[in-house]
Amino acid sequence: MLCERAMQILEAMQGKQDIPVSDAELDELIQMNCIQLFTSERTAESVADDIAATRTQYNAVADEIRQVNKDMLAAEREQSTGSMGLRIGAALRFGAGNAIRQRVVQLKHVLEAKEQEIGRVKKTLLDLSVEKETVERAVRIDGHRALITPVGERLTGEIRARARHAMSDLSVVMSKIARLDNAFSTAMSRIDAMMRTSTFPSVWAPYFLVLGITGQEIENFQAALLSNYSYNGDLDTQLLDYSTTRMLRGVHGSGASYTGAPNLAEVARDVFSQISNMVASRAPKAPVYARQVIGIIAKMLAGWSPAMLQHVSIPSNDASAGAVAPGAPVEHLVTNVNEYLDNLYKMLSGLPTASMVDGVPLALGLAGPRDASTAVDPADEQDEVLAVLLLSLSKQPKKYETFLETFKSVTHGRKLFAAIAAMFPWDAAETWAVLLRAESCIQREQSAKFVPELIEYAILLSLNPEIVVIEDNIPEQQLAAWKYLAIPAIQAAVIGGLEPRIESYIQARPMSYVMYPRYYRHHHIHHTSLHYHTTG
Repeated sequence: MLCERAMQILEAMQGKQDIPVSDAELDELIQMNCIQLFTSERTAESVADDIAATRTQYNAVADEIRQVNKDMLAAEREQSTGSMGLRIGAALRFGAGNAIRQRVVQLKHVLEAKEQEIGRVKKTLLDLSVEKETVERAVRIDGHRALITPVGERLTGEIRARARHAMSDLSVVMSKIARLDNAFSTAMSRIDAMMRTSTFPSVWAPYFLVLGITGQEIENFQAALLSNYSYNGDLDTQLLDYSTTRMLRGVHGSGASYTGAPNLAEVARDVFSQISNMVASRAPKAPVYARQVIGIIAKMLAGWSPAMLQHVSIPSNDASAGAVAPGAPVEHLVTNVNEYLDNLYKMLSGLPTASMVDGVPLALGLAGPRDASTAVDPADEQDEVLAVLLLSLSKQPKKYETFLETFKSVTHGRKLFAAIAAMFPWDAAETWAVLLRAESCIQREQSAKFVPELIEYAILLSLNPEIVVIEDNIPEQQLAAWKYLAIPAIQAAVIGGLEPRIESYIQARPMSYVMYPRYYRHHHIHHTSLHYHTTG
């Protein structure tokens, strides 16, 4: 069955619309547990009548229980406040005192029986309510009455989000979803194993997983972190310089140089200077806190060329077997330095980039009119600067506006998260579907102890090239750009720009947030796994 046809059937059932379905289609959806047949021929009206009668019975029994309670309390009061003779008679079981005692015992037996009766009536009432809801949800397909299951409801959303798979077989999407869940679970298991013997901030673990940093390299990183730690929290430079070095080594391959850029260092410095000057024209303090992000982007764009790809090999675990989505994959990342600079200039100037075919630029605060009297929130400006630096790498920056609305409840990093989400090689609906699956897996695996903010952890997990390949729609050259250009820039923005602000926010509200205590080892509170995940 094609995805388009499956969605027609499931959406009709969600809308309680009768729809003709073949026996083969019906059997396939039943086997996938998307729908189930409903054999009862009762109408919603008859079930509603039974519910009304049962509710009346429930109220009557409840009234009887209240009356028995009153009678029992009165008898107990009479027994406890009566004369000495009554109390002695009750204790020795003779006379009027014994009669009162027997009445209390009898009333307790009656109360116990009534409570059992009301329990049975309550269960009947609940069963009838479920039956009524089921009858109301059931629709007629192929001569049968059937209803959509929770699995079917979730699958409808997954298919709707993947519009490009409309003419693919339903099994393709089902397989893709299963592989995504397995990949997320495997990644979280590996992160768990990594953090059992490590003390570095866990926000780095997904990044190490993506670049294949393991064993001795992790130990070296951890040793550098501890030896360079200072109580003023100035750890960003050491961490990011290490990640930059490791990232470039992975691209070069055993220290090889870019064949297409013999003067790489000089070109990179020039690109760094141009980006810094552009950003400083709108946000004078930006080159300070965005230095590492700008540096990574400048180094990578300066040397990126087709010849460079001979030094890039996508690890075998990045390539997943499976059908490629219909249609040729499109480029989604900017790898040309001039195109990047043009995008950055236009976004900062309030102009549409070449990819904005509607001619409407992004609504950015940085692009608005500014003078000495303009009030600027430093945190919001920093968030937007980092977002623009990343968005200029995207050939589909318009998705940013969609994700701004989607992430409106995020306390910190909303614009940065929206920019990162806009960089994924899928449309906004499909990207959001992947992130939701990541969140579901995080909750199911109870893995939020590492990065308690769900959307941040979901994004970090979804950056994995293995996830990108499973969801597909990305050519090999773009996959290399994703791994060696986009991911390091994103990680630098998260570590250097977002984490310090989250840390300061949490330190002012320590009892309102989740923390993982073992990250206090070695006395480092800065850049730990404390995040802004509210508890109430």
